[in-house]
Amino acid sequence: RIKSMQTTSGWFAYWQGSNDTNLKITPYVVRSLIEMKHLWIELPEWLLENSIKYLEKNIKNKGLAHLEKSEIFWALSQSGKNYNIDVKVEELDRHSLIAYTYGLILSDKVKNKSTIDKNIEKIKTKILNTNSYNWYWNNLWDKAIFASLLIDYGYSRDYIDELIGNLYDNDWSSYYYSTQSKNNAFLAFAKYIEKYSKENQTIF
Repeated sequence: RIKSMQTTSGWFAYWQGSNDTNLKITPYVVRSLIEMKHLWIELPEWLLENSIKYLEKNIKNKGLAHLEKSEIFWALSQSGKNYNIDVKVEELDRHSLIAYTYGLILSDKVKNKSTIDKNIEKIKTKILNTNSYNWYWNNLWDKAIFASLLIDYGYSRDYIDELIGNLYDNDWSSYYYSTQSKNNAFLAFAKYIEKYSKENQTIF
C-alpha cells in the first residue's frame, strides 16, 4: 500500500493516483519508514532513498514555509543527513518548533545544546495551550512527539514522567483522538519503557 502512494519523483501523496506534490506528508512517511526499519521490517531500499533525495532537493527551496522546512529538516536528520536551515525561531508555531528542535537533537544534540535547551523551554510554554495550533497537528499529537523528543534528548525525568502520565491518562477510545495522535503516543510510550524499564523506574 505504501509503495502505491509513492510517485516516481519520490514524494508521497495523500491519495493513491494523486499528482499533487506534498511536502507535508512525505517527511512524515519518511520518518515512519525509518522507524519501521529500526523494528527490522524489511523495506525496499529505493522506497526510502527516492523520498530522501526528494526531500534533499526541496530543503534548498527558499520559498518553503516554516512548517515544511522544519518537517523536512527533522526527517533528513532522522535519516542521518546533516543540513543547516535558516529559521526564525520566534516565527515558528508550536509544531514547527518541535519539528525543528527534534531535527537539531538528531543531527547533533551536543553541538546544538544551547539552542535545543532554549527551544524546549519555549515548547513547554506552548504545549500548555490546549487549542490546536494546526488543523493537522493537534495538542495531543504534539505532546506525544514532544515526549519522544525529550526522551531521545535525555531531558529531566520528572518532566518526562509528568508528560507521559498525562498522555497515558487520556481516553484512548475517544473519537476525537486521531489514529496518528495515538500512534505518536504509543511510540512515546515504547521509547519511555525501553529507556527506563531497565532501571525499573517507569511509572506504568
